[in-house]
Amino acid sequence: MTFRQFHRWVGVIALVFFLLVSITGVFLQVEQIFGEEETAKEAQAELVSPYQLNKPVALICKCSTQHEKRYLINTAIKVSPALIGI
Repeated sequence: MTFRQFHRWVGVIALVFFLLVSITGVFLQVEQIFGEEETAKEAQAELVSPYQLNKPVALICKCSTQHEKRYLINTAIKVSPALIGI
């Protein structure tokens, strides 16, 4: 068996392997896109909360400590219960 024949057989075996991987990948992707779970995700994504804020929320950040030349930032969102229209 020459190198060319050996290379051809290795290529045929690799072709079968890659075809199997690609076909199963397509099946899995089609199942993920058109499956029941994706339909439920799409329906949930369209839901809108009935609660809305009357005023924008202020985001307050402050640097609390410096550790090894890195700043640790504490973040807090302050919302008054009166701002939420229930």
